[in-house]
Amino acid sequence: MFQRILVVLITILTIAYPFFIFFTLEYFEPKAIAVVLAIVFVLRFLSASKNRNKALRPLAFLVGVVGLVIAGAGFILNDEQALKYYPVVINAVMLVVFARSLLYPPTVIELFARLQYPELPSEGVLHTRKVTIAWCLFFLINGSISLLTVIYGTMSQWVLYNGFISYVVMGLMFAIEYLIRRKIIQEFASKQL
Repeated sequence: MFQRILVVLITILTIAYPFFIFFTLEYFEPKAIAVVLAIVFVLRFLSASKNRNKALRPLAFLVGVVGLVIAGAGFILNDEQALKYYPVVINAVMLVVFARSLLYPPTVIELFARLQYPELPSEGVLHTRKVTIAWCLFFLINGSISLLTVIYGTMSQWVLYNGFISYVVMGLMFAIEYLIRRKIIQEFASKQL
């Protein structure tokens, strides 16, 4: 029970990262915030080892490591700017993971698809490859915009984009992909009849 509560709290804080930075900087130095973040990312790192989905464990570890590096930079530099790079680096890591899976299949999306459809037909594999490419483009564009908000934007613009707009766009990507996937699954089913 405690483990589940801890995972939920860590997930909420990770998702709300930009808001956490925004609101805590009013009261604390970046160095102090970095210590709290380091604790959160260590807990995230430890909870990743207990993740039931073995396919997600390496990614969860990687996110924890990235968070620790960002927190470490924020602590050493005592600079809020260093703490703002977390969304940029996460997008870069996701881009690398997804792009690597295109070079060394199965793709990330195929792995997820096979959890639901173990006997994925070749058309499904082709679709998951296209979806993986679309996610690579998303991470590239999203990470680039995130970087621009770090370098040129105000704190409010950084929070708005990284804490709200990027999640809305990501949600739209999921929704569109879900609708396309349903249509493709229906086509697969009708061909098998």
